[in-house]
Amino acid sequence: VIGQPTAAGQQYRVVDHNQQLVHDASLWISGRKYQPADNGLIVVPFTNSPSNQMAIIRRGNLSSLQQVEQKSERYALDASLYIDRESLIRSEKADLIIRPRLTVSGLPTSVKLLQDPQLSIVSTSLDGVSSTAVYEDIQLNDQSETSIEFTVPPRLNSLTVTLQGKVENRSQNQTQPLQVSRSYMINQIDTTDSIQDVHLMPTEGGYWLEVRGKSGELRGKQPVRVTLQHHDFKEPVHANLQSDQKGLIYLGSLDGIQSVSA
Repeated sequence: VIGQPTAAGQQYRVVDHNQQLVHDASLWISGRKYQPADNGLIVVPFTNSPSNQMAIIRRGNLSSLQQVEQKSERYALDASLYIDRESLIRSEKADLIIRPRLTVSGLPTSVKLLQDPQLSIVSTSLDGVSSTAVYEDIQLNDQSETSIEFTVPPRLNSLTVTLQGKVENRSQNQTQPLQVSRSYMINQIDTTDSIQDVHLMPTEGGYWLEVRGKSGELRGKQPVRVTLQHHDFKEPVHANLQSDQKGLIYLGSLDGIQSVSA
């Protein structure tokens, strides 16, 4: 017998010695008999006391004993949330891409089970002023991403995105709230006295450092202290470099380098 959790409960399939599905076998667990559906699958409700139980598999006059795991109905919500930082321009439109994942007892199940899905975006400005945008009844899909368009507030410092909803927990006869949150720090250079930043740029010919000002302009002839960590050495290597007239510093292929900071 092979079992796996589903939204309806613990689903079991009985197979013979040739690993073929048996359609006429029944399952006895804790003194209760469970019959197969037309497709041969046996669904056993989740339990509030998860444990390993001895089950009797019966087919005709034959019976066998096997240990099965009875699981509790535990739902969890996760999501991949993506925002293109380059699209976060003051008072312009930006897109938040959502790819949700709903699991029951650790295995994937349909996100359609999530009721009243709601997305909130909390934006905080450099002045500490927060505003919240709420999007209700959003359409989520197991096979594709969901895109939410929002307006970028001025002087943006951070974004906190929360996806929430609820599922019907049948074994506990109650509604279970679920949520997942992600936070993004934006324009952190504006919280410091710095007027420029350094960016690592991979190319087919190797890696470059770009020195750019707060407005995105390339800054030439700027001193940059670079720290490299090689995987074969315990101590990092420090180097004092300078950007060329185009604001670029060539680092090469960086073979064996685990990290670069500047």
